[in-house]
This record gives sequence, structure tokens and C-alpha cells, in this order.
Amino acid sequence: MNQRGFSLIEIVIALAILALSLGALYEGFGQGLRRAAVAQRREVALLTAQSVLAEIRGREPLAPGARQGETAQGLKWESQIREREARIDPQSPLRAFDVTVEVSWGRGAAQRIRVQSIETGRRAS
Repeated sequence: MNQRGFSLIEIVIALAILALSLGALYEGFGQGLRRAAVAQRREVALLTAQSVLAEIRGREPLAPGARQGETAQGLKWESQIREREARIDPQSPLRAFDVTVEVSWGRGAAQRIRVQSIETGRRAS
């Protein structure tokens, strides 16, 4: 007898293979989206750190100390300014400062960005 078409078992096997393939594809897209979200969060944190550092650079005079705050996006930042030992003429009004800005968006070390810089500025009297 000459058969035309597919048998029921062939259709069930084809659907099972299709379901497994779509599941793997879905998982791959999900991982890609999660990685993109993490990368975006890190980028926003880095821009926040650079913004805080730019604000410190515009401040005159520089004074040792710490400040902290939180952005509208829920990122917490902390800045630390310390006077740095440097070979600068004691009569000079300029001093060197170590500036550290740290931005965090979670509790883990992987959810934290630190930007460090050496800045020169007038010392607060």
C-alpha cells in the first residue's frame, strides 16, 4: 500500500525537536537581555562616578573629607578626598589630593564601580 503524508509519531517527534530548539533559543535571548541590563547598569554607574568627580574638580578649594548621596535611579555614591604627600613647595597654595568616587547598585563587589584620581587644587584655609 502506498502511503502519503506523515505518520502521527513523525509529527510528535518533529514537534518535540521544535520545542527543544525554541526553548534553547528563548534561553539564549534571556541571557543576552540579562547581560545587556547589567552592562547598562554598569554604564550608568560609571557615568555617575564621572559626574561626581567632575563636580569635585569644579569645587574650589578642595578640602579633605567624605560625602555621599543617592541618585534618582537608586545608585548610591560616596566620594573621599585625602591630601596627598607630594613634592610641592610648602609656600605654594596648590596641593595634591587623592580623590576616590565609588558607586554601588547592590551589595556584591561586582555591583560596585570605583574611580580614582589625583587632583591638584587650592587647600581650604
